[in-house]
Amino acid sequence: MIGAAAPEELGLVISGLLVARRAWRFFTFTDTPPDPNDPLVPLSPATTPALLAAAPGLAYSRGVQHRILVRLALAGTAALLATAGCDPAATPEAAAPVAAPATPAAPKAGAYNVLVVVMDTLRADALGAYGQQRPTSPVFDTFASEGVLFETAWTQYTWTLPSFVSYMTSSWARTHGWDYSMGKLDTYKVLDSKTPTMADVFTKAGYATSGHFANMHLKAELGFGRGFETWQLGTEAATVRAAVADIGKWKDDGKPNFLYVHLMAPHVALLPTPESQAAIGVSVAYEPKKGISYDHYVAAPPELKEQRRQELVDAYHACVRDGDNDLAEILSALKASGAAEETVVGFWSDHGEMLGEHTHIGHNQYVWQEVVKVPLVIKAPGLAPRRESQRVGRLIDAAPTLVKLAGLTPPPEWQGQSLFEGEQPIVAAERDALVTFLQNGWKSVEDRTKDKFMYAHDLTTDPQELTQVKDVANPGVAPLILTAQAWRAQVPQGENTGGDLTLDAAAHAETVQQLEALGYTDKPDAAPK
Repeated sequence: MIGAAAPEELGLVISGLLVARRAWRFFTFTDTPPDPNDPLVPLSPATTPALLAAAPGLAYSRGVQHRILVRLALAGTAALLATAGCDPAATPEAAAPVAAPATPAAPKAGAYNVLVVVMDTLRADALGAYGQQRPTSPVFDTFASEGVLFETAWTQYTWTLPSFVSYMTSSWARTHGWDYSMGKLDTYKVLDSKTPTMADVFTKAGYATSGHFANMHLKAELGFGRGFETWQLGTEAATVRAAVADIGKWKDDGKPNFLYVHLMAPHVALLPTPESQAAIGVSVAYEPKKGISYDHYVAAPPELKEQRRQELVDAYHACVRDGDNDLAEILSALKASGAAEETVVGFWSDHGEMLGEHTHIGHNQYVWQEVVKVPLVIKAPGLAPRRESQRVGRLIDAAPTLVKLAGLTPPPEWQGQSLFEGEQPIVAAERDALVTFLQNGWKSVEDRTKDKFMYAHDLTTDPQELTQVKDVANPGVAPLILTAQAWRAQVPQGENTGGDLTLDAAAHAETVQQLEALGYTDKPDAAPK
């Protein structure tokens, strides 16, 4: 029902309805352009290109362009109705921009320590706070209840190294250029220094900076330790011990501290402890030290495929519980140090994991929800705990958020923004030849080598992504195509200009062996259909 709208608002509504009616009549089912003499339709073959100029490079036929425009015209009418006090149908295009909630007052620079815990290969839905029914994450769930949990958060790349570079430099892979194919060691180059890392920013601000990681792929030789005073590889247990020891020194080192911890418990080879298996009610047999790899599923005969998949899922969830125990040790050390109330904490995963969905496992060349959707929690002094359901979190925004919560200024080279400031930015994720976008419950997939739309999914009705929508004039698809064009206009194409990775023969052979143990090989990862 229309409320007390101004006459000019009602006039806009009526005009919008007339335009939409005429546009629907002429554009929806035909490529025939509108009558340029019809005063009720201010669209014509002459004006259409100008209206589409905001999306450079949108190479579709005139009829398709008209259909896209009519969908947007209808959306605009809905927005006008909302302005005039109506209750329009809840179309995705009618949704208002999501503004970020208020943030606590900026502290004095260096007033807070910053702790980042990244759990490699962790699906959001493997955690209790994200709906998992098994008791995989009691410690994380408590921690999440004390911070801001983003109910939907996306990584910006679906394997570790490009993802790491994106969230540490707050930049898209399209720009930073470190997006070499997973496991192709001989193609890797050292990360260049054109964009400051999060560690660079904290070191420059006088922080003591340490990084402890269990993923051997994060090699110092590749430049991933840039900005850290300490960048140390260890086993999972050694990484946790080093993090605990580091936190124990905070009260006496005379500096604010930045600590980055990268855990690997849910990553293959899966080695779930008996205690964690018992805790979540599963029992999975495996060879000691070898663990359960992707081959456990891929190499299984057809009659054992589902059984092996379930064993993989059970082992994965038990390993999440092991990772939760690791998190417990780190958070307990923080509490015991007396520094918990003076520390900003960020927790996320670099990417998710396929566990048999779409017949795939692992995190190879995919942009399915299982690999792009990750947990994201930020906890800071003065930041009110809540579940954030309106704004989609992006890992590219993690560094600006933590830096600002610590009272510092993000460098101008960073492409992200604070998670708690401004309106919802474009949500996207890249992987090899693919790029995917999320907007108003719809998700599109494009060929990023050709800047070409491929298909979309309506996640509200098709959360498992089983039905591809290829109609570019669909009301959910058309805005995503324009969003993709806007993203490409905003995000410059770049390259990594670092030097070649140099390893001697022994180190090279050892690294290849380690990559194979992590599942980073050229072996097929899909079950036969």
